Amino acid sequence: MAEAGQILIEAKAALPHGQFEKMIETKLTISSRKAQMLMRIAEHPILSNPKCVLHLPASWGTLYDLTQLPVPALEAALAQHEITPGTRRSDVKQLGIHLFAELPKALQVLNHFAQNWPKPDALVDELVKQDCGNWTDDMLYELGKLPAWITKLQGACQREGEENATRHDKLIAEMEQELKTEVADARGRNSAARIRINH
Repeated sequence: MAEAGQILIEAKAALPHGQFEKMIETKLTISSRKAQMLMRIAEHPILSNPKCVLHLPASWGTLYDLTQLPVPALEAALAQHEITPGTRRSDVKQLGIHLFAELPKALQVLNHFAQNWPKPDALVDELVKQDCGNWTDDMLYELGKLPAWITKLQGACQREGEENATRHDKLIAEMEQELKTEVADARGRNSAARIRINH
């Protein structure tokens, strides 16, 4: 699977701009979307690794779904045998849901450390004592990006809350309007019935 994707990547690089799509349409029996998915698989650092092939599902659709998972999560799932040759697309979806379910817990843990160690130097001292202080440069670089990401997450949550409130208010207003209309219609029917009875 990765080999096919790699061939497509090389072909795209070799062809003039716009010719790759034309080649797919005229020379290949796969769709443009499938070609893009195969290339995504070939570019993935784990799914394209020959050492991992025996542990991965053979379905290109399932492999593509696996590209949507964060690399560390995919590595952990492979190590824990949560991904096997028998893994299906529905299994990958559940794995993704499980990851999202862990986000609130992760934020709670982060908040716990922020509250209990407001001075980062003290936290670093504790990490060293616990023999957890050997952080790589990559880990520190990723840590540096965390404040900006949390700020964006906070903003997105606030916007979602405001939009939910707006949707709620709109729904209530629509329900009130529908109720008023039904009441007015019922009164109109009652009035018409009285007129018929009187005549």
